[in-house]
Amino acid sequence: MRRRTLPVIAMLLAAASVGRSRDLPEAPEGFHWEQATGIKAALLAPDGWFFREEAKPTVIAYVISREDSKAAGKFETGFTLNVNRVSRGDSVEWAKKVVAEFSKAKKNKLLKSWDVNRPVLTGAGCDVEIGEGRDGIKMELVALGNPRTNAVYLMTFEAPLARWDEAWKLGREMMSHVSLSDEF
Repeated sequence: MRRRTLPVIAMLLAAASVGRSRDLPEAPEGFHWEQATGIKAALLAPDGWFFREEAKPTVIAYVISREDSKAAGKFETGFTLNVNRVSRGDSVEWAKKVVAEFSKAKKNKLLKSWDVNRPVLTGAGCDVEIGEGRDGIKMELVALGNPRTNAVYLMTFEAPLARWDEAWKLGREMMSHVSLSDEF
């Protein structure tokens, strides 16, 4: 497992609470907590960034982005958490399969991949580059399954390749401070 991933998993497991603000640690300077009450979670957001929730019949999406994605539905730099329940099969296997297929997609250049093996939330992650130059982006993706509830959590942070190093300073904090409930 990569060193960079350890804080993500540690926070996920330590935060098996319902994500209420009184259960959360103080946000790092320049950040605040956004409540994802529909899934009993809390997400770390940089001050001044935009937060939105979008619920569809099979998935709930939470987006924290530098750009206001409400009108356009897209952004250049940001974090996304998609949550759904697997109706058939194993949520952990589903999470691992998503990462494996994403990392092998023709347009994606796999940089690193790793497994996440924890008592409740288990899955995999990868770093990829998609495209090149001005149009290219870099993305970190972590997919976790909760076999008790059949919930699958798909977290990504992405930014243009040209701005990745600067953006990742914020993205690392966002991916490292995710409070998920093991009850959803």
